[in-house]
Amino acid sequence: MDDFEKFYKMGLSKEKSKFDLDEKTKKMQWDNPEIPDVEISPDNPIFIITDGGIFYNGRRVILYIRDQAQYFGEDRNFEYKFHLTGCSTLKSMLAQRRYEKYVIKREINNIFKVNLIIDNKTLEKEMELHICKHCLRALNWQGYKNAPAAVKNKIYTNFSIEEFFDAVNNDNQKNFEVLPDYTDLTAPPNIYPENWAVISKIIRTEAGYICENCHRKITDTKNLHVHHRNAIKNDCRRANLEVLCAACHQEKHNHKILGGTLFD
Repeated sequence: MDDFEKFYKMGLSKEKSKFDLDEKTKKMQWDNPEIPDVEISPDNPIFIITDGGIFYNGRRVILYIRDQAQYFGEDRNFEYKFHLTGCSTLKSMLAQRRYEKYVIKREINNIFKVNLIIDNKTLEKEMELHICKHCLRALNWQGYKNAPAAVKNKIYTNFSIEEFFDAVNNDNQKNFEVLPDYTDLTAPPNIYPENWAVISKIIRTEAGYICENCHRKITDTKNLHVHHRNAIKNDCRRANLEVLCAACHQEKHNHKILGGTLFD
């Protein structure tokens, strides 16, 4: 059985990523759209203004990571933030093609639907998240950019989503060049497929148990991982998978991942 047949049987593909910045950006382009008096639904993917906010294809323009992996030994000072503009964090994630793990929140409040991913299972919670400080700086909200440290901390701590949307007349679309494809209600769970162990073994075997970053051969298989480039764990196209040693894999993340049984 050749490589292609193996990937085909595993449900994998060697096609290049379908992520296309130009295509995603086109979704945000419209000229003076008419606003029909219809309800928002999957059957009406159009631009709509309601008392609850601005929608396009049913999308709200508060971005955050809904599915949050909980790794053993993770630094608990690390906290996921929500975003209100295309700040440096989002630009970096977009450049790394890791933007797809963000979703759009529909309600205007500080309580977010979160799926804690523990051992590849989801624990649904509602929890308060804080605004990204890079967003505050980019928006210069209440003079944040040049404020003294104590004032910055007060602006950050007391930030109100409701107050912000009042200030922008309930329309935050202009602050994002690109929107994710899913909302917090429609995004599929970001977990590994059931046959991930088999997929991972095939990929590592094909790589000859050599790290694709530092090119070292890793004899201890526990220290050789398969990394998802776009951070979407169920996207197991070969082009999205990268064989990395534990050290190189850790460098791909801004939080601790070592010590767990599954790796992104």
